[in-house]
Amino acid sequence: MKLIHTSDIHLDACFAGAGMPPGFGAKRRHQLRETFAAVLRHAWTCGAEAVLIAGDLYEQDRVSRDTLAFLRDQFERLAPLPILIAPGNRDPYTDDSPWFTEEWPANVHIFNQPEWGAWECPGAPLTVHGFAFTGADMAGDVFARLRVPRDGRIHVALAHGAERSCMGPDDKPRAPFDLSSVAQPGLHYLALGHIHRMIAVRQDQGFQAWYPGPPEGLDFDESGQMHLLEVEIIAPESSTPATVLVAPRPSSKLVYATAEIDCSVLPDADAAAAAILEQLGQPETAVVGRAVLTGMAPPELRESLPGMAQSLEGRFEAIRIDDHTRPDDDFEAMGREDTALGEFVRSLTGERGAAVDPARRAVLERAREAGVAAFLGRELPVRGMEAPLP
Repeated sequence: MKLIHTSDIHLDACFAGAGMPPGFGAKRRHQLRETFAAVLRHAWTCGAEAVLIAGDLYEQDRVSRDTLAFLRDQFERLAPLPILIAPGNRDPYTDDSPWFTEEWPANVHIFNQPEWGAWECPGAPLTVHGFAFTGADMAGDVFARLRVPRDGRIHVALAHGAERSCMGPDDKPRAPFDLSSVAQPGLHYLALGHIHRMIAVRQDQGFQAWYPGPPEGLDFDESGQMHLLEVEIIAPESSTPATVLVAPRPSSKLVYATAEIDCSVLPDADAAAAAILEQLGQPETAVVGRAVLTGMAPPELRESLPGMAQSLEGRFEAIRIDDHTRPDDDFEAMGREDTALGEFVRSLTGERGAAVDPARRAVLERAREAGVAAFLGRELPVRGMEAPLP
């Protein structure tokens, strides 16, 4: 019994972020469709007996008629292969949601209740248990209410939620649960969604629980190759227990990647651009790159930074440059000058030295840098606009 497990595709995501070129969001939304279509094609070609989608297939607040038509078409192409969907917090099952208002192909089963329901595979000893988010979160510990019969069938649970031991500082606690509350005799696989990282929550011979993460990253916090999961379950026999095997398969057509470049060891902007290409260039995969420039940099390098991203655009799907460099100006020497510039530098340097709060010192350093640039007529790269994509 082979199953394909995926989640958190987030079709029609916004992709609004600083530093990205015009049209970036529309292009990424199209690429996400292509990636999801490839996941479904893989399910067909590998001989899977069902596809499990553990929530957040689309963004309900933004999903378009065109995307819904795309989904219907893709699901129909796989018929009669079953597509099982447990709606999550971003695509909940509500009276006005497409899950309710649209007509879906006969091979699509959408769990539509906030309590566990069961679907039985026609002609195969497979039962899939699932529930739906019917709002932004779930009340109570729905995971603990799962009951699996020991009837010799293969039992899989499909759900969206946050297993507490897997949560990171930025993960929202949607339907939080502990694995111990849902794992039980007779359950062979727990197909999870919500956490955007591939995590093997448990790997035993007869039971495994996994988050696949999204099939393609959505921002720089989801860098590198992402995956779908091939799940093979060998049914138990009278003398042997079930065997569960999980194989991650690369699924990203595009990856996010970040490089930190120390400009203090580079002579000029050309060398900085070459370092970015060396660290981020992956010719076999489209890349959305972010270069974080650090260290002390000479004025001529810093003045050329605004044009660097433009010169690199053709080498990446998109490239963003975050300037965290510091000027290599000799402020001590400037402060000894009997000039207005010298007086300004002495004043800011003194305030910086007296500041106890690190944030206050950083502000004073930036103010000193901006003031010197104004005195000398230099361009000053703008900081503070580098927000990560949502």
